[in-house]
Amino acid sequence: MSLCIPEPFRKLYSTQNLIIHNLYATSKNFTSKPISGYVSGELWLHKDAYPSFMNIVRIADSMGFSIVVWDAYRPYCATEEMVQWAISSQKAWLVEEGYIAKRSRHNGGVAIDLGLMKDGVYLDMGTQWDDFSEKSHIHNVSGIQLQNRMLLQGMMRTQGWVGYTKEWWHFELKNAEKYPSHNIRYVQSQ
Repeated sequence: MSLCIPEPFRKLYSTQNLIIHNLYATSKNFTSKPISGYVSGELWLHKDAYPSFMNIVRIADSMGFSIVVWDAYRPYCATEEMVQWAISSQKAWLVEEGYIAKRSRHNGGVAIDLGLMKDGVYLDMGTQWDDFSEKSHIHNVSGIQLQNRMLLQGMMRTQGWVGYTKEWWHFELKNAEKYPSHNIRYVQSQ
């Protein structure tokens, strides 16, 4: 029996054209350990963000792409842990420069971190996800890398999502600031 996903969230399900790869539930992230509040294979979006995102999945599929999602809703306890990690690791500049937010749009479930794949291979975006360098800024690459970033930006914009200039992978609803933070931990559902 599957557990209920709490309101106001909707679960993202892995399919052939939507790959859920939430690395914050593993040690394969910038902290090198699983982050509190995450469960492997579980990612949610706010119910207001879900329909437009699923349209993006369909658009990508019609173009021969799959979408891989690294993060969506983020419990506030996870955000606090990320900030504390930055401070204790003497990397407070990550918070000061906006790479790690004290209050993230992810906490409202209206932000998502994603990339594109074709035939099982990631499109070259110039950096990995969660790369804390200027090269991850949307326009700080050229050639095919910039074309791939612009393709992703265009897909997201058509459905009302806006990108964050410092992270080519981060998108949020245009009105994301109006959504309150939540601290509901992920639970394993089926």
